[in-house]
Amino acid sequence: MITKLWLFAALCTACTINGKSYGPSVGGGGGGGGGGTSSENAAPDGMPTSSMTMGERWHMGAPDEGANTGLPPYPTAPQDPWLGVRGDQPLVRARDRWDTRGTAGDCSGAHDHCLEADTWFIVWTENVGKRDRLAHGKVGIFGPSGHTVSDGAGPYTAYKTVPATRANMVPGALVFGFPRPDPVPEGLNDAVRLPWAFGVLKSADPDVGVYNLEGYEDSLMLSGARVAVLQWKPGGKVEIIGNKPRNQLAVRAKDVFLPDK
Repeated sequence: MITKLWLFAALCTACTINGKSYGPSVGGGGGGGGGGTSSENAAPDGMPTSSMTMGERWHMGAPDEGANTGLPPYPTAPQDPWLGVRGDQPLVRARDRWDTRGTAGDCSGAHDHCLEADTWFIVWTENVGKRDRLAHGKVGIFGPSGHTVSDGAGPYTAYKTVPATRANMVPGALVFGFPRPDPVPEGLNDAVRLPWAFGVLKSADPDVGVYNLEGYEDSLMLSGARVAVLQWKPGGKVEIIGNKPRNQLAVRAKDVFLPDK
């Protein structure tokens, strides 16, 4: 029973079990989040397992996976981008802690590239439009102290993304691309550690499985592409990119680009 409780807590969003709530977060606006008092055998209110200590995850009855014990399983389908939003702000976890799963898995777009539901891509303004600097974004989450990406400084924009499809890969779209030579991340650690190419879509060739960004000489693989659908800047509100209705941003697994077998 305790193992089933852990698995349900790791998978659900804003669920309540025996008076305790589990899910990605109960945070508020862009600069802070609700806290929670942990006990030895229970998670803090609203605490996702990847923000718990290993001891807390262990006491919830998680199966022994070494350093990955109790970390959320990889998603089984593309997730709704609004799961990373609370009100008009990025969802903020109650802790700055974020332990990412290191196991290999099927991290194609059909499994949302193994990203957790409340992850955002951070793009530093200083890394955009520089001749000597490749524009890129890094994956992070938001906690009480801000986002978890640490390889930049100054102004930034956060983007919520979905896997690429024929419908959303249109010229002018803002696209994040997993770096070659790998078609998709190997696991969540891989997706978080590496910089994703970032830019404006110039053209796509679904039949060949590649696309080009403006200002990039080399093509990138569609299987590792994600399209920005929401954006947020500190002090502002989460905004939809483009003119799509808010309920038409999510994508279906059957429509994403898969790597060649």
